[in-house]
Amino acid sequence: INDDQSVSVTVKKDSTTVETLAQPMKVTVGVEDLTDTTVAYLVNADGTETIIKKSIAREDEMDVLLKGSAKVVFKENEKSFNDISGHWASSSIGFATSHELFQGTGEGVFSPEVTMTRGMIVTVLHRLEDTPQGANASFGDVASGSYCAEAVAWGSEKGIVLGAGGNSFNPDGEVTRQDLATFLYRYAGKYGVDTTGRTNLSSFPDAGAVNSYAKDALEWAFNAGLIKGGDDGRLDPAGKATRAQVAAILQRFVSYINK
Repeated sequence: INDDQSVSVTVKKDSTTVETLAQPMKVTVGVEDLTDTTVAYLVNADGTETIIKKSIAREDEMDVLLKGSAKVVFKENEKSFNDISGHWASSSIGFATSHELFQGTGEGVFSPEVTMTRGMIVTVLHRLEDTPQGANASFGDVASGSYCAEAVAWGSEKGIVLGAGGNSFNPDGEVTRQDLATFLYRYAGKYGVDTTGRTNLSSFPDAGAVNSYAKDALEWAFNAGLIKGGDDGRLDPAGKATRAQVAAILQRFVSYINK
């Protein structure tokens, strides 16, 4: 711990400092007064700071995924919205927006009950991966200047999202629960997150409604605790996923990544 309260993490192999690892490592740091909107920042060589998206608070500790030796600081980054007070997912919305995975839909508005679209979810996953550039996949219905164009190109190139047929992506199409599980499952598989666990879903009365493309993904997502059954005891695989629900699932997903 440095005099300015930043934390320096040094990785060594024998006496040689390792700047970059082949796979990220989890570092757990004791931090006081943590909230869901406390964020870890990587201090770059030029003094600028970058949010470490894959960080999560656990009581008086923060789990952070690092790619090697690093200097890290911890700060509050709470965003203000006038439509989430008392909402069941307010803490998860705080997490997702403070980590800048989600943005509001307008000035001071989050729109928690609005259904996620395909363009929105691939944009969120693109941000989770620190918005890598350079992908060149394209679809006829995704304009080059669209908010989700770079994210769709990246997601398509990585096999995380697929087209909707006929050179279209359908960015405004609503995302279902089984769609969401599938996107997370593909992302996890692409970036080295464990996807081996499965939960048998046959006890749910609507298990037969799960589309074949989403079966493995839903079984994994339930096993990982990312998606849960509804209050009526049903899977509801075709149910629409709202922005609030995705914020909650995303918080669980980052926690799962940091296990």
